[in-house]
Amino acid sequence: MLHEPELEFRAGNRRIDPRYGISVFGPADAHSPTGPRQIPIGLVGPSHAVDGIRNWLQRCQNHIEAKYTKPGQENLHQPFPGFSTDSPFGAQLVFDDALVREIPERQLRRMVCATKDAVDFYADAARCLADTGRCRVVICARPEELQDREGHPPSQESTAEREEDQDWRETGADFHDLLKATALTLPAPLQLIRKETWTGTPARTNGQTVRPLQDEATRAWNLHTALYYKAGGPP
Repeated sequence: MLHEPELEFRAGNRRIDPRYGISVFGPADAHSPTGPRQIPIGLVGPSHAVDGIRNWLQRCQNHIEAKYTKPGQENLHQPFPGFSTDSPFGAQLVFDDALVREIPERQLRRMVCATKDAVDFYADAARCLADTGRCRVVICARPEELQDREGHPPSQESTAEREEDQDWRETGADFHDLLKATALTLPAPLQLIRKETWTGTPARTNGQTVRPLQDEATRAWNLHTALYYKAGGPP
């Protein structure tokens, strides 16, 4: 039987659970002078999404309680310690209005007809931010309209547009995969985020939940650990 390998954190401390290890010891590079202590973030999306993401990320600077668990299962859900220079992460996200590319709602309404158009538009916006050299990670708010209509193009879409977008869908790729592939050459990595992540409200279609939603502390853990890693730090 293979035992689960231990992970290394600050000062060589080892634990199996990454959340416990970071909470108690801090990231593996906590003492490194090159670790990401200030992480400038680029934001791409409609104005309401940009504001919502920023507000939630600022809330995540502070402690978030864990989801209630049954006795004996406490390790399944752990509180999020906050993401700031005073937290175990020892780093903070930095926001700057100059590192925001807002996408007009009317532009989004035109893009929902074709995944490729949306990918190209978002990739261009992300490239503008990444090329400045001022942001470590670019966060993109996934188009809500595209999520609702993906795979179901509006009837007014031209035959050529339907055929082109159908070709992209038949590859098995979606907006997330295609945007990530298109942005591989950018100097700053991308992080895509869905609306339910920052609102805490599950996405629904015809009254049915599209996908299960994790508790807020878990969502904060997953996103901020990813941002720390993409900013160049081994958590």
